[in-house]
Amino acid sequence: MDQMLNQYGVPSDEGMTEARKTSHACVALPTCGLALAESERVFGQVMDEIDQILRELQLEKEPILIRMAGCPNGCSRPYNADISFVGRAPGKYAFFVGGSMTGDRLVGLEKKVVELKEIPAVVKTYLEEFVARRQDGEIFSEYWGRTHQPGPRPVPEQFHLELAERSARLAATSQNGGVE
Repeated sequence: MDQMLNQYGVPSDEGMTEARKTSHACVALPTCGLALAESERVFGQVMDEIDQILRELQLEKEPILIRMAGCPNGCSRPYNADISFVGRAPGKYAFFVGGSMTGDRLVGLEKKVVELKEIPAVVKTYLEEFVARRQDGEIFSEYWGRTHQPGPRPVPEQFHLELAERSARLAATSQNGGVE
């Protein structure tokens, strides 16, 4: 079986970070008609960069649960991950932190919008804090629950507020003769 998997380029989990082994993304574009952003097609590249950071910080054996979804429906279960990204628009994601792999805590919104290219740098900042402030043997999920108040809980409306705000601004602009 291993020979066949190798023949077809299916990677082995040997040498993967623990985060890579447990991370996942939904299919998103172009398969899902609900997707607002890429997920599965970009997640491998995102995880390649995050894996480098994990190795640099000596966190390759840490069970950090990272997920990405192309829309707020959350098919990849981003709302209970340690770190997750939820598509808002092409190349833009809401950034959540603080869920629990045991399912007893949901993530909180940390950043309303993070661009795809910014994801590794944003994750690095949070991982550096974890390395500097964690207690012996503490995993990321435990650390976050001990040291942070959760951000706002994910709600479906948060993904549509900007559209309503933008529509209101455009309506006001057109009433003012094009001056915002």
